[in-house]
Amino acid sequence: MEMKPFENSKKIAFDLFYVQLVWTLWFVSFLFLFQFLILLLPDFIKLNVSEMESPASMYFMNFGLTASKTYMLVIGIISSYAFLKHYIHQGVTRKDYFVGSTIAVILLSILLPILMWILSGVQYLILGWAGIPRQESVVIGYEMFSLMPFIIFTLQFLVYYLAGWMVSMSFYRFGFYGGLLSIPVGLAGLILLDMVWGGGDAVELLSDWLPIYPIEPTTTTAMLTSLVLAAVFILLHRLISRNIVIKIK
Repeated sequence: MEMKPFENSKKIAFDLFYVQLVWTLWFVSFLFLFQFLILLLPDFIKLNVSEMESPASMYFMNFGLTASKTYMLVIGIISSYAFLKHYIHQGVTRKDYFVGSTIAVILLSILLPILMWILSGVQYLILGWAGIPRQESVVIGYEMFSLMPFIIFTLQFLVYYLAGWMVSMSFYRFGFYGGLLSIPVGLAGLILLDMVWGGGDAVELLSDWLPIYPIEPTTTTAMLTSLVLAAVFILLHRLISRNIVIKIK
């Protein structure tokens, strides 16, 4: 018996979430080990910072924020080429794939901060047991055990993934030159995201060439801006993928 569309979407969401969860577990594990490598091999990894400012003493959520945003951008770029053709060839409609993929990335964006928080707790215990100086339990200006860091991280991870997702789908549908046009759109969204959250990777990267600076809106405004950006990227992805021709090779 043929599955209903919503059942198809749920199955796709579970499958994609599971696959990307495995990738994410590997990513956070390596990142966590790398942070402790900085701690254990100080003679090989020299940083011009004080002991309390060292990445080794940062809470893992602070240490991993930049790398995690980049990771979400990268797997967003990979996703269209890795999954789309497979599911369409299995008879899944483009709409079901789109809905399932959207659910999966939302779940992943929620889970990644939780994983980082758990590892921050493990790190806190290890540093305390070893008598190693550690920073205060503050994550991006908020108490580590408050809800706000989870919300902020989830929104940023979601937008970074969706930007990569939209760009990769543009390359898939329109080819190299058409896809290039989507890069400024995605980059503009990420710059705006970083600006409303007080600066970040995209702002730091381009501030030497463009007159862009962090702004200081209220947290509510920053959250609403993030949600609008996420909605725009989702809409663009849907418009691009709606009648896309799947490539055989």
